Amino acid sequence: MTAMDEKEELEATSTSSTPSASLPSYASSAQLYCAICTNEILPAAVVVAEEKKQQLGEEAGEVLPRSTMQECCGRAVCGDCVDANPRFAAYCPFCQSLPSKARVEAAPTTTTFRPLPPPYTSDPPPPPPSYPSGSSSSGAVVHHYIRPTDSLLSISVLYNLPAQTLRLHNRLYSDHLLHARRTLEIPHPYSGPSLSHLPTEEEAVEEARKSAVKRFQVRTKCTDWEAAEVYLKEAEWDEAVALRRWEADERAVLATLAFAHPTLASSRLPRSH
Repeated sequence: MTAMDEKEELEATSTSSTPSASLPSYASSAQLYCAICTNEILPAAVVVAEEKKQQLGEEAGEVLPRSTMQECCGRAVCGDCVDANPRFAAYCPFCQSLPSKARVEAAPTTTTFRPLPPPYTSDPPPPPPSYPSGSSSSGAVVHHYIRPTDSLLSISVLYNLPAQTLRLHNRLYSDHLLHARRTLEIPHPYSGPSLSHLPTEEEAVEEARKSAVKRFQVRTKCTDWEAAEVYLKEAEWDEAVALRRWEADERAVLATLAFAHPTLASSRLPRSH
């Protein structure tokens, strides 16, 4: 090929500015712009001519990269953006879709093969062995019966446990609240017997009577401990009998007030719902 023939071919290709790919309806046929960097895209003919110059060994500037046209939306991406991010050559960043050829290649293959279900057996498999938890104690809960001479420090030394462990396990937020309880739970890792003296029969009876007095006060709204204790003693510690006597005395008091002070008696009568 002579220099004249090459010049004529270059002029013929440079006169055509239509790119190889079809343009969208909103694009101009005279000039295209990159949808990524908005730079002007050279016509495909100029790029082809520069490539031919490189093949013939003639002097030319830097190699012009080829632009691409997306099939899904018709947007053009310049060669510089394709070189910077090669994914733009096979992936549309606007529609987020692959070209038709890539979609066909990436389509999942369907098969009708299904594995057989496991065989049924008459005897079920044995259950796995149960392992005891490390935090749970193997024995029963150990209770320490609190004596008037006990303190949290003496109990911790007796069972060889930190005092803070006893506080957290029993939710004892202050040491002076210890004697407000009857017993104290001894947590893990101690697993021996209780080292406290068991309450005697007299102490057990005394605790039961104190609980009965408290229940009587709650049910009758009686704030006087000694009065509640007298009612229970006269009823031989029968709470039902003591309650009936309390109600009878209340009715007698209301009747006396109704005779002397009708207004005061009406204010003390229970309201009907």
